[in-house]
Amino acid sequence: MEALTTLLETLTPAQRVVVEKAASQIKRLEIEVEHQRLLILELRRSRYGAKGEKLSTLQLDLLDLEPGVSVKEVESEAGQADPPLSAQTPGEDSPDAKNAPKKRYGKPHLGRRPLPAHLLRVERVLECTPDECRCGQCGKDKKLIGWDITETLDLKPLEFFVVQTKRAKYACPACPDEGVQQPPVPARIIDRGMCEDRVVIEVVVRKYTDHMPLYRQAAAFLRDADIDLSRKTLMGWAMRAGELLVPVNAAIFAEVAAEGYMQVDESPVPVSDPDTPGANGRGWWWTYSNPRGSVSYDFARTRGYDAAVDRLKGYKGKMQTDAYAVYDKFDHEGLIHLGCWSHARRPFHQLATVLKQDAPKSAICRHAIGIVEAIGKLYSHERALREANAPPEERLAHRLEHSIPLLDPIKEKIERAQADSMPSSKLGKACAYVLGQWPKLIRIFEFGDVELDTNWAENSVRPLVLGRKNWMHVGSWEAGPRVAAIASVIESSKRLGINPREYLTDVLLRLATGTVTDPASVTPAAWLRARPGKPAV
Repeated sequence: MEALTTLLETLTPAQRVVVEKAASQIKRLEIEVEHQRLLILELRRSRYGAKGEKLSTLQLDLLDLEPGVSVKEVESEAGQADPPLSAQTPGEDSPDAKNAPKKRYGKPHLGRRPLPAHLLRVERVLECTPDECRCGQCGKDKKLIGWDITETLDLKPLEFFVVQTKRAKYACPACPDEGVQQPPVPARIIDRGMCEDRVVIEVVVRKYTDHMPLYRQAAAFLRDADIDLSRKTLMGWAMRAGELLVPVNAAIFAEVAAEGYMQVDESPVPVSDPDTPGANGRGWWWTYSNPRGSVSYDFARTRGYDAAVDRLKGYKGKMQTDAYAVYDKFDHEGLIHLGCWSHARRPFHQLATVLKQDAPKSAICRHAIGIVEAIGKLYSHERALREANAPPEERLAHRLEHSIPLLDPIKEKIERAQADSMPSSKLGKACAYVLGQWPKLIRIFEFGDVELDTNWAENSVRPLVLGRKNWMHVGSWEAGPRVAAIASVIESSKRLGINPREYLTDVLLRLATGTVTDPASVTPAAWLRARPGKPAV
């Protein structure tokens, strides 16, 4: 660059124009060469590389196969830095090395966990034989000096049984006009059904928590208990539970909206459609969640504006999303639209991962790594606040002091990378994405109760993705809202630390008998607050 500047100073104005034009053309060609080189590397890795090294969208889909979501998983999703030294295994020369956990296969072995104290203990006493209880020297009987006790986990196979309900009938022999007196039939979730409530709840939990399709459940019941139940019968039970939970799902969304901060995401789901024989239709799950709080799913036929307008048109508060264009149509007064740093970072991280192995000295690799490291500093501050369990006020003060000064350098790096890339390249598209979302990304740091990304919402979609890969599709368009209601209750329960089986056992019967007048009183969060000895949410 210095040589070019020196050369330009010695040239005439006309010569200088020619040289500058040539330099610009050379730079453009260099950028195009880098772009084509990246395409060739990706093609070679995809076609000739080891299967474990091939990069495709299928690998990203594997993230959706995780069955559950834990707080630690979500909070560490976008982590960049190594764990603190205090969390690492002590070295051999460390004073704590003797007390460190032993390693097995290169990993620390934490030892066997004790079995839960609440489980029933069944004693199995093992005695010595009479010959072993007699002293081999003097011939006298040995005395018992103690017991060695070990505990192992056991279970009973699935066990069905039939409840015979006998209702007494009384009548007066002398007064036939008085009729017959007998107690009423006990209320059940499936009125006049052939099953008790626990069977219905077991079917619902197995399908929507353990993601076991109904045909597998029917096969398991037949194999393990010789009970022949049709899929149609099981589906009727599950859909009855979903019908009862639809108003509860609406109340869950009202709870999320009342918090003033929600994350929104959407995901496709196949739907069995009689109008398209031989093929599934496509529906959409819309996820409305409060980080560390409840989740409400909505089922819609489309991904368009109309699918979300009923829920979002009157919402006032902070809404955090990805860059899907439909969300930009909600710009009414009182709505604060926020972006997602995880989506901003992801394409740069993918580029850096590929190029660090194949082209570590390329300009694209340097730009990608530099941007990832710069965004990583934002996450390191967030990690420190999370580990300190800082309240929103402290998080806001920390962001104003430490995070906001990092934003301009990040933007400068992205602008330089954009100038050195083609608009159609992956680096160019990644830069354009971030710069287009920049006002929404920096707005996050004006609040202390907002997350840097929508990872909580994305993790809420994972159970639905795992479910659809097992039960293949939603049975009908009419079943969609009922399935969404069941999923909302179960995912909210999991987030709040509630056993879904315990919650459904208590709530479904009350909904079926009409003893619940206000669905808001039996949402998972409200149910948890009403439980004695349970922490309020």
